[in-house]
Amino acid sequence: MAPKRFVQKVRSVPYLSKEQRNVTAMMLTIANAGDFSDKVPEEEQSSILNDALDRIAGIVFEFEGSIAKLWKNTVLAFFGAPVTHEDDPQRAIHAAGTILSEIGKYSQTIKEKFGVPFDLHIVLNTGPILIGELKSNLRFDFQSVNETLECMDRATRMAIPRNAIILFEDTFRFVKPFVQCTALSDPYCSKVDEDHHLWQVEQIYRPGASFLRTPINSSTPLIGRNSELALLLELSETVLAGLGRVSMILGDPGIGKSRLVMEWKQQLRTLHQPTRLRWIEAHGQSFGKELAYHLLKSLLRSALGIDRKDSSEEILTRITSKANNLLSGNIENIITYLAHLLDVQLTEEKETYIHQLKASELQGKYLNALQSFFKAMAMEQPLVIVLEDLHWADKSSIEILMDFLPIAATAPILICLVTRPYRDSDGWILVNAARGQIGPRLTEIALQNLDEKESEELVNELIDLQKLPDEVRDLILKKSEGNPFFIEELLRMLTNEGMLIQKNDHWQVASEVNTERIPDSLQGLLTARIDRLPAEARDTMRVASVIGRTFPEKVIERVLLSQSPNVALLEQLSVLESIGMIHVSQVHPELIYSFQHILLHDAAYHSIIEEDRNKLHLAVGTALEDLYQDQLERLASQLAYHSQKANKLRRRSTISIKQVMSHETHLPMPKLNIISARLFRSRKIMPP
Repeated sequence: MAPKRFVQKVRSVPYLSKEQRNVTAMMLTIANAGDFSDKVPEEEQSSILNDALDRIAGIVFEFEGSIAKLWKNTVLAFFGAPVTHEDDPQRAIHAAGTILSEIGKYSQTIKEKFGVPFDLHIVLNTGPILIGELKSNLRFDFQSVNETLECMDRATRMAIPRNAIILFEDTFRFVKPFVQCTALSDPYCSKVDEDHHLWQVEQIYRPGASFLRTPINSSTPLIGRNSELALLLELSETVLAGLGRVSMILGDPGIGKSRLVMEWKQQLRTLHQPTRLRWIEAHGQSFGKELAYHLLKSLLRSALGIDRKDSSEEILTRITSKANNLLSGNIENIITYLAHLLDVQLTEEKETYIHQLKASELQGKYLNALQSFFKAMAMEQPLVIVLEDLHWADKSSIEILMDFLPIAATAPILICLVTRPYRDSDGWILVNAARGQIGPRLTEIALQNLDEKESEELVNELIDLQKLPDEVRDLILKKSEGNPFFIEELLRMLTNEGMLIQKNDHWQVASEVNTERIPDSLQGLLTARIDRLPAEARDTMRVASVIGRTFPEKVIERVLLSQSPNVALLEQLSVLESIGMIHVSQVHPELIYSFQHILLHDAAYHSIIEEDRNKLHLAVGTALEDLYQDQLERLASQLAYHSQKANKLRRRSTISIKQVMSHETHLPMPKLNIISARLFRSRKIMPP
């Protein structure tokens, strides 16, 4: 059974009708089904299969995936539908590794009892699917797009390795920084499909930094952040002088927070000997928000130099040695609670005592131990503590960190909070606490998009700008709108997919560039942001995306009146504005909003399937011609656009949109648009 919190999250995801999603699908089948059926008594088989399914489903739900379908000896799971995360491929690979380990232990039990193991084929692929409305029992219909699922089914029936994780190329491309893989030999690949390449996972690296941070290229110069870097270096000097400080680095996904932190760290190493300033870094994990104290554990492991592979005995030895070197007097309690925080098994007497403590009492013990330990560390050597991805922090860590922050008033510690401006996250509570508690010792750095000159400079560092076709350069600058990560991913998409090739020392457009295409790595990121919204705000945003990058308030009001009459529009627009999805672009003579980023608009628009978009385009066109009857000529191009997209013409129309837009009419474009507008107004363009 799915955890309650996950069920609530799934139920909160709305769909207009159907929706296209990019998912990482995981298909698991019994690799030795014949031997299993022959050697395990029939009356035992169902029990074993159900037990295995419970273990598999529990792990899938832990990483917030969903069980899409069950059939004979096969389980199909999705990561990315119905709930989307920006790191779904990474979640899928860690889930697969956990399943392989858990079922491996279970297989030993079965083999000892029946003389046959429980072997699995595990195949992962990333691609698009169509997902239907979520039903009351959390089931949903889905349809494979571009053979995302069919090729997986073929792979599981071929001679691929057992009890191994097999990746298709599209998944491997996403998780490459997190795994060590071996390409399967040609016979394996050719039996599935010559266009697909398969990889066998040899090792999964431990979860750590977020998916966005790993591809950062430290050799690319930091652009447009000189003043922010200088401020961080100045704060470092302040701490070296013996004064504590707190800083924040705030910014949207991909804006360059982690790149700035990386440059800051490198500059400190260049300017100061490592013995002068100690750097401690901890990270929130996107699939760790429900894991109690996971951010504090990351912080303490980093401070002690503890690896995840270290045993309890090794961790306890490290804590005891460090505490004895730093602290004096009665340090037994400090060692005990630091060890307990890191899940070290203590004596039965200590475990019994701690188990009897109330949650608030245990938090107090943790806080006292952490304060004593880090203050002693700072007195030995000034500290820089960086807490990255604070928006993914767990609530229990945040509650302790709120009381930990004031340590900066009494010790040479610089605490740097790095987060996205997600005001509904637990991490934002710490941001507000810092603003309220720290006063003048707090420095906020809010990163903005690069300007056009800086964006061109970044593109030039990644790929010679002078050798780039003008239309590609303009597309990248327009679509990225100064977001450094978006610039990199747009360039990567164009080169990886063969739309842009290098020839004779120049870049050429090799195939038609789809200006509406969003890189897969950004699609998940942007869709995840949309999924975080309350249901009515999501509906409002999707309808707004059909109107355009900018949308008048009265137009969306008219469309929603026919689509979702119970939506409190101004309230939902206020929600979207407060979290930075949209902004007011004009107040007089009428209220007009704009999407904060063009790719955010595109992601919302393309999440709606064509059938629903057509209906909405028709509703938008009708609203425009009803509300602006005296401005049809000005709006002619918009009406023509919506009528084309609606694509609902009666056969008896005297002229079709194709004819209107055809060069055979020999009419100038403004005249064509006016004719299109008149067609819309006369209801020649309408549903059948």
